[in-house]
Amino acid sequence: MSGSDLVSIIVPVYNAQRTLAQSVNSVLAQVHQNWELILIDDGSKDGSIELIEIFARSDSRIRSLILKQNLGASGARNAGVQIASGRFIAFLDSDDIWLPEKLSKQIAAIESSALALCFTDYEWIDSEGTSLGVTVKAQDRPTWNNLTWGNNIGLSTTLIDRQKTGDPMMLPLRLNHDFALWLELLRKGHQAIRVPETLVLYRVHSGSLSQNKFESSALNWKILHRIEKLSVPSTLIRLFVWGIRTSSRRIRSRRSNPVS
Repeated sequence: MSGSDLVSIIVPVYNAQRTLAQSVNSVLAQVHQNWELILIDDGSKDGSIELIEIFARSDSRIRSLILKQNLGASGARNAGVQIASGRFIAFLDSDDIWLPEKLSKQIAAIESSALALCFTDYEWIDSEGTSLGVTVKAQDRPTWNNLTWGNNIGLSTTLIDRQKTGDPMMLPLRLNHDFALWLELLRKGHQAIRVPETLVLYRVHSGSLSQNKFESSALNWKILHRIEKLSVPSTLIRLFVWGIRTSSRRIRSRRSNPVS
């Protein structure tokens, strides 16, 4: 595996036996085939390790990394980045799904624009893969300032040219470490571009939004106020606006799928 368009795909795995095959198969189905897939087990207790090893034996482009201790998603992603070989880094959650043209269209966008970060729109699906009727879009060319008002860049949608950015390392946060990374890259002067198509299906598990929203808000406070140095009033108004937007998505999701 080599070449100037090699993509290293980083997938942290934690008790993902039920969904991992769908995620891996969506990589195998990519139009762009010059990739390496790094599956990092982060202390799974189910059959994820055995599944990772099966995939690694089935395709020489798939690599396994079994961590000796649980590092959390950010630590697992950093471990994957450290052994990655590609010019491009892509992150994929072990329960999300890429559509076939995801990588090919992003590489074309990065090469034509000469920008460092590329992302796409994404659609919410439930745990069974049914659409929740919500498509998330961001600005075509997000800036540091407008991203502080709400992160619409999905982790599994991103492609990073590390020839421009260096290794994209995550802060040790349980949630929202991707948001912190996007802000850091934009603050340093790197620019991002959107492919205006839904190329990723993002799985929303029942109850996960409500369970995580308070911790997520607390971490966003830390990112905006303590790391990005926004004032207390500026941080509060941004979190308020962000909360309204997130609530609107939840309402649309419930209207599209009232049984769940």
